[in-house]
Formats: sequence, structure tokens, C-alpha cells
Amino acid sequence: SLRVLETSGVLKIRAGQSGGVFVASEMVPVDVLGRNNQHEVDHAAELIATRRLLEPIVYHLAADNASEDAIERIADTIKLMEKHISDPRMIQRADGMFHRRVAHAAGNPILLRTMDSIYRELNPLRGALSTDAVHGGHLVDVYSRLLNAIRTRDHDTIEKALEETFVALEVEFNVRSRFATRVITTG
Repeated sequence: SLRVLETSGVLKIRAGQSGGVFVASEMVPVDVLGRNNQHEVDHAAELIATRRLLEPIVYHLAADNASEDAIERIADTIKLMEKHISDPRMIQRADGMFHRRVAHAAGNPILLRTMDSIYRELNPLRGALSTDAVHGGHLVDVYSRLLNAIRTRDHDTIEKALEETFVALEVEFNVRSRFATRVITTG
């Protein structure tokens, strides 16, 4: 982060009209790089674990609360993915849109803001994932199943499909979450 580099004397940050970020030294201390890299790895693991805890709640709420319009907006992201299956940038963009639209469909503004923050921070990590046509096809498959499960309020299918998305991200970044959320529907 810029603050780490500033406190290490590598950058100088000045506020104001003539301010900006300036290089103070081209020498980056090795220990700063090591600490920063470990911090980034730890932060990624925390984000992935937090996503695993909260995202099932989002999807189950979406199944209970999504309007037909919200469901169609989610479906549009899958269509966008299918249309641009060989464009990694568009796959990544549609992937992010899919998750945000599901969070919106859940109908809980606080949860939406929380998930939006998590997704925003996860976005650079998602950029490191494989986004070729095969991966895009897999996303279309899983997201289509999730959308159908939201439409039909099939909470068991939501659980199974979400597990696939969690495992893929955790394996890619070598993160093992210690906790998960199990949703028990009542009524």
C-alpha cells in the first residue's frame, strides 16, 4: 500500500492542490517488501474466509427476497458472460456484476454494502485467476445453477453450487477456511 511505502521513506505524499505522490527514494527496504507481501497474503485469506461466511446468507436471502426484475438483472450478467466467453476482461467484469446483483437482490442494504466492500477488495485477486473460455464456461454453468436455485428457492442447490465457487477460489490462493455457514431454513 502507499502508506507502507510512505512510512518506509520510499514515497512522499503531499495533500493539496500542488500535492501528490512523489518518489522519495528508489531504494525499497527488503524487510518492507517481505512484511507487505505477508500482509497481502494474510489479507487475501481473511477476505476469502469472510466471503465464505457471509455469501451463503446473501444467496439464501436473494432466494427469499428477489423480485422478478432483480432475477432478470442477474440473468443478464450470465448472458453477458456467454456473449463474451473468450474475453477474460469481460468474464471478470460479468463475474463481479453477478455477485453484486445477487447481493442487491438479497434486499438487505447493510449486507449489500458489506459484500460490495469485500468484492471490491477481492477484485484484484480475481484478476489473477484463470479467465479463459473453459473457466468462463464453468462460471456460466455454476451461475446458471445458482440463478435457477434462487428462482425456485432451492436452498440445497444454493449450498452445493456455492461450495464449488468457494473451493475454486480457496484452492487457487491456497487458503483454507476454518469456518463456514450452514443455513437451516425454517417454516
